[in-house]
Amino acid sequence: MDVCNQIAIVNQGREKSEEALDFLQQAHAYYKLENPNVDNAQGPELISEKWLKGKRTSLEANLTQTYFYYAQVYSKLGRADEGIEYSCKTMQR
Repeated sequence: MDVCNQIAIVNQGREKSEEALDFLQQAHAYYKLENPNVDNAQGPELISEKWLKGKRTSLEANLTQTYFYYAQVYSKLGRADEGIEYSCKTMQR
């Protein structure tokens, strides 16, 4: 997830907003894969809670960054409504 965010930043810096958006979508898909039941915070019982908490914290921080980058990329693409939506999501986190 972090790697996808970083590649998105590089692409955005190179004025390749569409490619940046693709990597952000991959990062978001990874989050959904790792956290399919966002409302149900229960992890598998075989995994220690301490490890799981650390992983969740990292995933949540990465998702916040993904939302922030989405806002920037959408704004750059002239898709203001989506940029505003992700700005709000970033601020809510």
